[in-house]
Amino acid sequence: MVGAEANCDSGQCCRADSYNSTLAQPTFEPGKLPKENISEPAGYWGWYQCDSPWSLVESTMQTISALAQQDGPFDLGIVTGDLVTHDSTVRISPDLVRYSEQSIYDLLRQYVKNTTIVVAIGTGDTAPQDQAMPNDLPDDRGKQLNWDYENIAALIETEGWGSNDTAESIRTHYGGYSLSPRQGLRVISVNSDFWSVENLFNYINPDDPDPSGTFRWLTDELMLAESANETAWIVASVPTGWDGTAALPRPSMLFNLIVNRFAQTIAHVFFGHTHEDQFYLFFDESSNSAAVRDNSTLSGHAYIAPSLSPNRNLQPSFRIYDVDPETYEVMNYHQYYTSVSEFQNLTDQGPVWRELYSARETYANYTMIGDANNQTSWPTDAPLNATFWMSLTEEMKKDTTRVRKKPRTRRDAGPAHPFKMAKPALWASSLLVFAAISQVLAKSPTQYVTTTSYGSDVYTVSSAFPTSDFPSMDFAPSGHEAEPRPVITGVSGGKFDDSLVNPTMLPSAAPSSEAVLPAPTQSAADAVGNQDQYRQTVLTNFTNILNETGQSECQICHNAVMLGQQAARAVPSLVPGMLVQLCKQYNYTQSVDVDKDCEAEYGASQLGSIYTQLLSYANLTYASTTVDYICNALVDAKPCNMPEPPVLDADFLNDWFNGTVVPPADVVSRSKKTGPAQEQPLRTLHVSDFHVDPRYLVGAEAACDNGQCCRADSYNSTLWSQPDFAPGSLPRDNISKPASYWGAYECDPPWSLIEAGMQGISGLVESSGDIHLGVFTGDLTTHDSDAHISQDLVKYSEQSLYDLFHKHTGNATIVVALGNHDSSPADQAALANLPDGRSDQFNWDYENVAALVKSEGWGNDTTAETIRTHYGGYSISPRQGLRIIALNTDFWYKSNYFNYISLDQPDQSGMLRWLTDELQAAENSNERAWLVGHVPTGWDGSNALDTPTNLFYHIVSRYSHTIAHIFFGHTHEDQFQVFYNVTNGNSTSASRKTQDAVASAFLGPSLTPLTNVQPSLRIYEVDPETYEVMDYHQYFTPVTAFQNLTDQGPIWHELYTARAAYSNFSASAAANKYAAGVPLDNGMWPSSAPLNASFWAALTDEMELRPELVELHNLYQGRNSPRTPSCDTQECQAAKVCYMRSGSSSLGRACPKGYGSVQSGFSPS
Repeated sequence: MVGAEANCDSGQCCRADSYNSTLAQPTFEPGKLPKENISEPAGYWGWYQCDSPWSLVESTMQTISALAQQDGPFDLGIVTGDLVTHDSTVRISPDLVRYSEQSIYDLLRQYVKNTTIVVAIGTGDTAPQDQAMPNDLPDDRGKQLNWDYENIAALIETEGWGSNDTAESIRTHYGGYSLSPRQGLRVISVNSDFWSVENLFNYINPDDPDPSGTFRWLTDELMLAESANETAWIVASVPTGWDGTAALPRPSMLFNLIVNRFAQTIAHVFFGHTHEDQFYLFFDESSNSAAVRDNSTLSGHAYIAPSLSPNRNLQPSFRIYDVDPETYEVMNYHQYYTSVSEFQNLTDQGPVWRELYSARETYANYTMIGDANNQTSWPTDAPLNATFWMSLTEEMKKDTTRVRKKPRTRRDAGPAHPFKMAKPALWASSLLVFAAISQVLAKSPTQYVTTTSYGSDVYTVSSAFPTSDFPSMDFAPSGHEAEPRPVITGVSGGKFDDSLVNPTMLPSAAPSSEAVLPAPTQSAADAVGNQDQYRQTVLTNFTNILNETGQSECQICHNAVMLGQQAARAVPSLVPGMLVQLCKQYNYTQSVDVDKDCEAEYGASQLGSIYTQLLSYANLTYASTTVDYICNALVDAKPCNMPEPPVLDADFLNDWFNGTVVPPADVVSRSKKTGPAQEQPLRTLHVSDFHVDPRYLVGAEAACDNGQCCRADSYNSTLWSQPDFAPGSLPRDNISKPASYWGAYECDPPWSLIEAGMQGISGLVESSGDIHLGVFTGDLTTHDSDAHISQDLVKYSEQSLYDLFHKHTGNATIVVALGNHDSSPADQAALANLPDGRSDQFNWDYENVAALVKSEGWGNDTTAETIRTHYGGYSISPRQGLRIIALNTDFWYKSNYFNYISLDQPDQSGMLRWLTDELQAAENSNERAWLVGHVPTGWDGSNALDTPTNLFYHIVSRYSHTIAHIFFGHTHEDQFQVFYNVTNGNSTSASRKTQDAVASAFLGPSLTPLTNVQPSLRIYEVDPETYEVMDYHQYFTPVTAFQNLTDQGPIWHELYTARAAYSNFSASAAANKYAAGVPLDNGMWPSSAPLNASFWAALTDEMELRPELVELHNLYQGRNSPRTPSCDTQECQAAKVCYMRSGSSSLGRACPKGYGSVQSGFSPS
C-alpha cells in the first residue's frame, strides 16, 4: 500500500496494517494510520523493507523486454523460485499462490515472447509456505499440495513452456520436471523443499536422505542425459551449501554425491532463495576427503542468483548469462540492478536499471596466483566453470580485497537510458534468470541500513569550466578531453610557471635546494677520515648488525639506529645516499621499480634529509624510550613494542594549568551566551582535504598500482609491466580504467572537480543564504610521491584554493589550518628548538600562509605574525564572544618524523602550551572557543601519537566549559569523537560514560574522492549567542555519475542532516539507559538543544541498542559510496562505537582494530 509504514517492526511492511511501535500501536483501522505516525511512507516503486509492488515487477519486465529488443531475443530463461510474497501464514492461501504463479508466468510469456522459461518451485510457492510432503504419507495425506502441482503443470503447458509429458512429470514429481529445450541440453527442475530446513515434513524420518524420491528421480534423469550424451543443468530454489543454514545435511550430502558422480554431465547448477549474489563449489567427498578442497577433488559449482525483491535492504536484480551454444557452459554473465534509494524521487520516469558488473570483467584477473594455465587473466575462450570459480577463491585467499571489493556500476539499462550490449558471436545463446521475485528469506527484526537516497538536488554544476575565476589560462581545452590549467599568481607577485603543473612534465625529485641536513658534530666529524671508506664501513657494519644472532629483533633495531646516529652526526651528507642504497638492497619500497622508488623516497631533497635530521637529533640516551618509538612506528616489521605513554603526574598538571586543574566554579556556572543575539543561525562552512591535483591527466590509468593514479606515469601492472615509458604515452589498450574529466575514486581531484566544489559552495549560498564563517581543516596539496612535491607546488595549491575560497564565500572569514600535506616534504614540521638554525626550514610555508591570510582579508598584521611564530597556527575573534584557534596538528601526527626526536615530552613544539594560553585568555574574556586542526587526536588511534594527544585530552577536559566545538579533517571520512572528563593524567582512564562527556570533535569529510569516497561539503547551523552547532547539512556528489556527464557537471545532493539522522533516542529512553541529562521531547532530542558532547555521547548509547544506526553512520562515513563495506556485524559495530568514544590515540588504539576506515574492506585483527 503506497503511503503505508515502510519501516515497520512487526510483520510485513508496506501494508495497510503496518506500523512502527515507536510511533503507533496496533489499534487502528487498516489504511487509516495518520501520516504523523508513519516514520517511512511506502513509495510507489517499493522500499527496502518490503516485497515488490506491481509497479516494480512491471518495471523489471519492461527492462527485460527492452534488452531483448536491443540485443536480440532470449533463447532460454529460468526462475529459481519464490513468486509469492512473504507474509504471515494466515494470509497465505492456495488462491494467493495461484494468483502469483498465474500473473508472473503470464508476464514472463508476454515480455520474453517465445522463449522457454524453466521454473522451479520455491519455499514460498505453497500454502502453508515452506511445506512439501512425500507421497507415501498415510490416508492420502501426501497429496495435499497436489493443487499446486496441478496448477503449475497447467500453466507450463498453457504458456508453451512444456508438453503433456512435461505436465505429467510436474504432477508426479512434486512440481519437478525435465525438458530438452535445445539439442544436447537437458534442464532438470527440482523441488528443493525436500532438503529445506523449513519443511517440517523432512523431519518425519531425518535419517532418510530421500523420503520423497526426488533424488532418485534426479539421478535417473542424469543417467538418461549421460546415456544420450547431453549436457545437464539443474535448477532449484534452496541452495544445498553456502553457509549451511538453508539445507539439511543428509540430503545435501546426497546431492553433493550426485553432482560428483555426474560431474562430466552437469554443466551448471542454479539456485536462488538467499536473495543474494553468491556462488559455491562442490568437491568429491566420496573417499572421506571432506577436508581436501582443491582442484584434485573439485567436481562442480553452483550459481546463487540475487532477488528482484528488495526485502530487506537489497537492490532489485536480474541476471543475463552468455552461454556457449555447443557446450552449454556459461562464458560470462551480466548483473543488472536498480537503486531503491532513488525510488522516492521518481516522478517523471520509472526506475533506472543499470548494469552493475560482468563476471568476467570483475573476476577474471589472477594477479596473485595465475590461473590454471599459469596466466594472470582467464582465457577469453574458457568458460566460467568450476575451475574458474575455484581459482577465484584461491586468488581471494591471496588478495583479500577481492572478497570485499564491490563491483562498480557500469552503465544504465532499460527504458530510461537504453544502450546496446555487445554480444560476441561465439556466445550466441543468452539465458535470462530471475530469482525470488517477491518473497524474502531474512526474518531478523534488526533492519540494517545499507543505503540512503541521494536526497534533494541542491545544485547542478555547469559543464563548462569557469575561466572567469582566474586572471587567464595557461591551457584551456575546448571540451572535456583534457583538464584546464589556470594561471595562478603568487601573493608575493609573479605567476607560477606552467611547467610546475604540466601533466606530462613530472619531476624526478624535489629541487636540491630544499634538502636541509643537520650540521655535523665536530667530535664525530673529526674521527671520519676518508669519507668513501667511512661510508663503506657504515654499510658493512649495518649488514653485520642485521645478521647478528643471539639478539632480539628489537635490540638489533636499536643497534642499527645507534649506528645511523653516529653516521648522521659525523657526515650527514652521506646518509641520504646510504639510505637509498640500503632501500635498493633490501627493497624497502616493495615495488616493481625499486631503484626509482628508493631514489624518490630517500633522496636528500625528499625524506633522506629528514631521516638524517631525526637520526642526528634523536634522544637515544638509555633513559629515553625514543628508540623504541622509532623501531615500532618507523620500521615496518615493528621489532619493538610501543612504549606505554608517560602518565602526566599531578605536579605536571598543576604546573601546566597554573594551579587550576579543574575549571573554576564561576566559569562552570556562567552562561554560555557570549555572542550578540540575532534571528537567524550562523551558517558556517566546513570543508576539508581538497588535495587539488593540477597534474591530473584525463584518460590516464585511474586504477593504478604504482603510486598516484590519474597521472601521466600511472599504470596497472596487470596490463603494463614496463615502468619506464614516456609520461602520457601508455596505449589505451593497456589502461584498465581511464581517468574521467571530473575525477575518479582512486585519484585526487582535478581542477574540474575543485571548481565543481567551489560552484557548489556558491550554489548553496544562492539557495540557502550567505555563509557567515568558514573553517578549512587542512590538506590543499595532492597526495603524491615526495619526488613530485616541492615548495612551489605547496604554495601554488595554497594560493589557488585560498583565492577561490575567498571568491566563493564572499565576505566570510575562513579560518584555515595546515594539513600534513601542506608542506614539502609532506607530513613534516620542524621543532623550534633544533640547533644551527634548522628550526627555520619550514618558515617559507608559514610566511606564505601568513601573507595569504592577510591578503584574503581573514586576518590582520597581528594574525600574520602569530602564524609566522606558531608553525602556521593562529587565533582570531571574528565575532564578539568567539575565539577560533587554528593549530598545526603535525606535532601529534605519527608521520612527522621530527616528533620522534624525544617522544618522552608531550609538547616538544610548544604548540600545546600556546593553545592552553589561548584558552585561558578566552576563559578570562568570557569567550567561547572553537579549535580547528587537521589530524584528529583519537578515533581509531591510527594517526596521532599517544603522548601529545593525552595532554590535548586534558586541555580539552580542563577548558570544556569554554570550548564549544573542535573541528578536524584528515581521514577524508564523516566521523566524530567524544571527550570525557579526566583529571588524573591518563586519558585511558576516562569513564566514557555519557554523563561525563565534556566535548566533541567533528571530523569533516573531504572533497577529494581518494579513496572510494564521495566528494563532500558541509554547512553548520550555529547558535549566534552560544556558538554551538544546532544542526548541520551534509552534501555530496556521486563519483559514479562522473563518466556520463557531458551536457552538465556534477550534481550536489543533500545527503542528510545530523538532527534528522541521529536525534531519536527512543530506544535508550525505553530501556532506561538515556543518560545525557537533557530532557527528551517524546523520545527526540529537543529542537532547542545544541548538538553538543552530550548529544553525541548519547548517540553512541543509542547505537548500542539500535545497531542499524552504526550501519547508517558507516554509510555516511563514505557519503553513500557504493564502495563502502558494510558494518553489519557485532564486532564492527562495537569497534565503531569505541572509536566514537575515543578522543586520544591511546583510547582509540585500545579499541578493536581494523574497522576505522571505509576506504577499503575492513581488516580486523
